[in-house]
Amino acid sequence: MAYNMLIAEDEKNEYDLVIFLLQKLNLTDAFNVFHASNGKQALEILNRTPVDVLLTDIEMPFVSGLDLAKKARENNKELPILFFSCYDNFSYAKTALSVGACNYMLKPLDPGEFEETMDSTLKLLDKTNQKKELPPIDRFESDGGKHSVELVKRYIKANYNKDISLNSLAEMVYLNTSYLSTIFKAETGCGINKYIKNIRMEKAKEMLLTTNMKISDIGFSVGFRNDSYFVKSFRDHFGKTPEKVRNMES
Repeated sequence: MAYNMLIAEDEKNEYDLVIFLLQKLNLTDAFNVFHASNGKQALEILNRTPVDVLLTDIEMPFVSGLDLAKKARENNKELPILFFSCYDNFSYAKTALSVGACNYMLKPLDPGEFEETMDSTLKLLDKTNQKKELPPIDRFESDGGKHSVELVKRYIKANYNKDISLNSLAEMVYLNTSYLSTIFKAETGCGINKYIKNIRMEKAKEMLLTTNMKISDIGFSVGFRNDSYFVKSFRDHFGKTPEKVRNMES
C-alpha cells in the first residue's frame, strides 16, 4: 500500500533533495508524493486529498509551516507531521512539538536521519493502518510527545533492573533517538540516562533501608553489573556510600 505524502517546500533544491533521498532509499513505491510550493497550495491539497503524512518547511509564503500543521491537525488528529528547517533554534522545535510534530530535521537534510525518520514514520503508518485497538498511551496524540514520554517513563520504572538502551526505547514508541531525547528532556528536565540512574538510585536506597540484602546484591538487582561502579554511582548521587546510608538509618 502506498501512502499519500504532502511535501510543502518553497525551495526547489530542498524538494529535489527529498525526492532524491526517497529514491535512494527505494521508497518511491511507498509514497504517492504531492508537492506544494507554498502554504496556501498545501492547504488546498489537504482540503481535496487524503494525506497520510505531512513533511513541511517552517518558513513559507502565504501560510507558514506551523500554521499549516495546526490546520492539518484539526482535520486529522493522528496525521504524522515532519518539519524540516534551516533554523537550529530550540524555540522552533518547541513550537513544532506543540502542534504534535513527529520530528524536526535541520537543513540540509542528513541522509541517515532522514532514513531513520522515514522508517519510524512507515512503522507508525502501518500500525495505524492495521486499525488495531491500542491502549490510549500507545496512540499518536497531538500533545507534543507527552504520551510517548509517559510510556517511556512507565517502561523504565517497570524495567529499571534490565539493560535499557535509547535505541530500544525509541523503537518502542516509533520515534527516532534524537527526537525522543529532545522531548524527554523537555518534559522531565533531565536526559533519559540520568532518569534511569535516578530511578535505580532511589530503588537501591529503598532496598538498603527496608531489607537485609547485601550491598552487592542490591546493586545487581537495580541494574548494575559492577559492584564498584554501583557504589561510586550511589555516592555521587547521595553524597554517601551505601554502607553509610544503611548505618545512619539503622
